[in-house]
Amino acid sequence: MHRPCTGRGAFAVCLSRPGVVLIALCMALAVPLSAQPLLDLGASPNFVGSGARALGQGNAFIAVADDATAASWNPGGLPQLEKPEISLAVEGFRRRSEMDSSTDPTIDSTDTLSLADLNYLSAVYPFRLGARHAVVSLNYLKHYRFDAKGDFSFALREPLPWGPTWENFSDVRVRYEQEGSLSSLSPAFGMEITDRLMLGLALNLWNDDLTGDSSFGYRSTEQGQYGIRFMGNSIVRNTQNNSSEGTYTVQRGYSLALGGLYRLTDRWSVGAVVKPPFTLHLKHERTYTDYVNPTASSDTRRDADLEFPWVIGGGVAFRPSDALTLSGDVTWSQWSEYTLDERGTTLNPLTSQSIHTDECEDTVSVRLGAEYLVIRENYMVPLRCGVGYDPGPAVNEIDRFYTGTLGVGLQKGRFALDLAYELRLGRGVNGSAAVNLNAEQDVVQHRLLASVIVYF
Repeated sequence: MHRPCTGRGAFAVCLSRPGVVLIALCMALAVPLSAQPLLDLGASPNFVGSGARALGQGNAFIAVADDATAASWNPGGLPQLEKPEISLAVEGFRRRSEMDSSTDPTIDSTDTLSLADLNYLSAVYPFRLGARHAVVSLNYLKHYRFDAKGDFSFALREPLPWGPTWENFSDVRVRYEQEGSLSSLSPAFGMEITDRLMLGLALNLWNDDLTGDSSFGYRSTEQGQYGIRFMGNSIVRNTQNNSSEGTYTVQRGYSLALGGLYRLTDRWSVGAVVKPPFTLHLKHERTYTDYVNPTASSDTRRDADLEFPWVIGGGVAFRPSDALTLSGDVTWSQWSEYTLDERGTTLNPLTSQSIHTDECEDTVSVRLGAEYLVIRENYMVPLRCGVGYDPGPAVNEIDRFYTGTLGVGLQKGRFALDLAYELRLGRGVNGSAAVNLNAEQDVVQHRLLASVIVYF
């Protein structure tokens, strides 16, 4: 009996009628693969932290909080400031990320990301409110960064039930980049309640038209082929070549930071800060281009709500002498409530999947720091160091990061200069961004922060 043959070149297969049906079924299974990318790129917020002095002490600053950055760490510390001042901090960092996958060694890749940016800006004015000392300040605070970058390929193979020579295949190259931050314009107020107790609050205004820096964008391209193979040869193959580009911009949003600091003795003090949950109302503009099927391309603009969780922190500081300060902080962040509401669906911002499928784990950070003052007649040199366990939000398993910091400064007359360095390490982290590929990253980040304070 004659059987119709299909094939081209060196690969030709003669098919019976059941074989034709089988190939049709393969085509039906293969087509959906080209309609959806296999990789979900999410926005992971990376905590920034304000000021070179706090960074030099390992960011263990809740119970210290005796400079203008108290508006960020603990507004209850603001009444410790006795003179009007202005301050400025700038930073730069370089991050190296090595990606690998437990299922596909072709994914292995290395990427680096560098940037320099404004970290903090403030003006402080102390005054008397009745018999008590009070302080007001206006601050520009950078809270979270979303910078990420990657360029890698992957080749997935999945056996089909028809025999060991049949398989689904995906050969894809992905390039992506995220950039941007969330910043606030933050008036703050602190006041002595008693000789030992101080309270304060900061109001964070997140609107991009106020800060000029409350938006983050993304760009990604995916080029690849998907389909069915028999004995290593493609029977059905679909080509995908698309790009996606978009921006989330904060239209409106505000939040509060409430803090207190209590002097137990002349040597011991404790501090606490509470940051209630808040919502950022976003505008999401997105352009999707499908180079294989132009009719699938689209431009969209829609509203979205980004929900940030509770953050509660506590700290203790011990001053065994006038020259030495030891400090420690513990902070809990309820990342399980970190969600993105868009198109009537509640998503996990890290994976773009339903929050009912992917939920972030809550985190607890622990930070320890020390400052020693070398005091001379006309100047003072602070020496600082710190360590920390500073995990980040992730799905299924917490992203564990560890930090070590060093800092030095110079204070003379009306000027204070501070410089701090942080080494941040993470092994097997950022898996939420490529959860479908079972891929993780080893991250090494170097961060340098410099600040200047002028007293009046």
